[in-house]
Amino acid sequence: TPNQDDLKLREYATRSAVTTSSTIAQIHKASRQKHLVFMPRTKTTDDAVLVEMTKQQATKKIIEDVKEFFAVRNLDEAEVYFLAFPFAYHSKLVDHLTMRAVESKEADVQLQPLRPRRGEGTLFRCAFDEGLASIAEIIDDIAVGVPRALKYFAMVVKSVSLDDDRRTRLASKALDSEELLALLS
Repeated sequence: TPNQDDLKLREYATRSAVTTSSTIAQIHKASRQKHLVFMPRTKTTDDAVLVEMTKQQATKKIIEDVKEFFAVRNLDEAEVYFLAFPFAYHSKLVDHLTMRAVESKEADVQLQPLRPRRGEGTLFRCAFDEGLASIAEIIDDIAVGVPRALKYFAMVVKSVSLDDDRRTRLASKALDSEELLALLS
């Protein structure tokens, strides 16, 4: 049992004065939660070795990167995200960035995270086509909940600077392909 003198020396706080978790379970849970720090990266990963990722790991990282990008709002970060992923997941990153922009505000669409870098090869363009096509297939469903989704999707596609043939193929994947094609023109 504690000594009476020890008990007198302890400082006690009222329940209303405690602003953080006060039970052991809450403190333990709070310490285990991942804290995201939304700051731009200071170093690019050009020379970093790309590690193999499982599909689940890649999806988790993509979701974190998309949240970070829209919090930081730094266009240079979008390029870093593409460099950090193996090519196999670029289309999934395009898909998630596009989906977030389409479901958000016009300011998020105008960030244009998908603006292609100069001198990108055919493989990179294929990743854009694949990622945008997956959204084009469901854009009409998204438009039910987000009335401006079609307009925002067209803005994202225009920022990618697709040629007319690729725009037509992309628009053909939507249920209302004529309206989407008109917005893309």
